[in-house]
Amino acid sequence: MGQPSEPVPPSGYMTLIPLNDARLKPQRRLLFFSCMLLFVIAAMAATFLLVPRGFSAGEIDIQSDHMSWNTTKGTYQLNLLARIPIKNPNFLNGKVSGQLKVFFYDTEAGSRDVGPVVVPARASPQVLEVVVDASNVPGEYALTILSECAAFPRRLVFFLKGQLEVRDFFQKVQLSPIDTYFMIDCVNGGKVPAPVDPSKMDPVLDSMP
Repeated sequence: MGQPSEPVPPSGYMTLIPLNDARLKPQRRLLFFSCMLLFVIAAMAATFLLVPRGFSAGEIDIQSDHMSWNTTKGTYQLNLLARIPIKNPNFLNGKVSGQLKVFFYDTEAGSRDVGPVVVPARASPQVLEVVVDASNVPGEYALTILSECAAFPRRLVFFLKGQLEVRDFFQKVQLSPIDTYFMIDCVNGGKVPAPVDPSKMDPVLDSMP
């Protein structure tokens, strides 16, 4: 049998390792990729939540809040209620402001400053209600209104014009200009009766001799 090998005596020298050796660096690759993934997700979420989306206004509904007239005194009183639906698709609240004006023919009958009124986030829609006093016309126009209320069909035609804007933290949006007309019934407190459904008139017609 061969002789057993003699143990290697310990060396008195030290092994030097360069500072850029990979063995001296902690294994943080997984942590780095995890942080990058969280950053990307947070950036995408912030972009989705904070990117500005356009505000819009729906169809305006106008009704008479109060209508009265006095031919003896030559005066009338007309308060209008305008309902304007505002859509806010953003995740932040907005504020709507502006002005509405009511015209009888070419003369201004009344105006009203709007807001600022808060439009909640994700409102679909938020109905903005504005009351406008449309009783401020010159004397000759007031006489025209009274004469039209005294004659058939006792209805008045007014025009509503205005401009609204909505702003939030990131943007300021001008909504489409308001330019429409509506009818006021002098007899029924200003409210124009709804059209009669012809199908509901058939039983009445059949019962007539």
